[in-house]
Amino acid sequence: MSRKEKNKIIGISGLSKGDNLVGINMKRVSRLIASDMWVKDVTVYKKYPDKIIIILKQRNIFAMIANNGNLYYINREGYVLGRADYEKGYGYPIITGLNADNAGSYFDRLKKVLYFLKISKFSVIYNLIGEINIERDGGIAVYTDNGLYIKFGIDNYKNKLKTLKKLFYEINKIHIKYKNYINLEYKNEAVIEVNSGSRVLPAKYKNLFIRPDVYK
Repeated sequence: MSRKEKNKIIGISGLSKGDNLVGINMKRVSRLIASDMWVKDVTVYKKYPDKIIIILKQRNIFAMIANNGNLYYINREGYVLGRADYEKGYGYPIITGLNADNAGSYFDRLKKVLYFLKISKFSVIYNLIGEINIERDGGIAVYTDNGLYIKFGIDNYKNKLKTLKKLFYEINKIHIKYKNYINLEYKNEAVIEVNSGSRVLPAKYKNLFIRPDVYK
């Protein structure tokens, strides 16, 4: 915790230098500190003769939400921590599309995006996710930092992330020339846009014979 953050906590605690320990209401101090949106849990106790000990557990930034042109930090549970700023940085996935025009309730859509981000943590794209969008039908689409657009659709995200890993492996192996678009909405299939259109790669595409001139 930075000195600035420590001073902030002391400021909202209501404590002042020279306060008599006997007269300090510990429940009130705890309540004031817990009112800060970044504080997840707080323990406060007296250490005689002249100290107040404050133990904090802070909420950590997991992603950002775009709302009315502004960006807000949220934690893993979707709790809004405050407006994004330069000090804490902008290097987190941005969640977009949480508006009234999309399928499902706001919290259902947010829960779905957070679930996707959690299970994708160890996937091939996690560190590349720039934006994750809830589309009008309730499906998920990802925009990566290197300009790739990936449609994941509505469900089966674990399997689709596995399919994506296999697809990247094959793309690199046979040097497929494709545009920055991958569609994983369909069961056991991946659609990539190559030179003159889209090509469907079935689940067992590794066993298929593919003419080398297809990707020239």
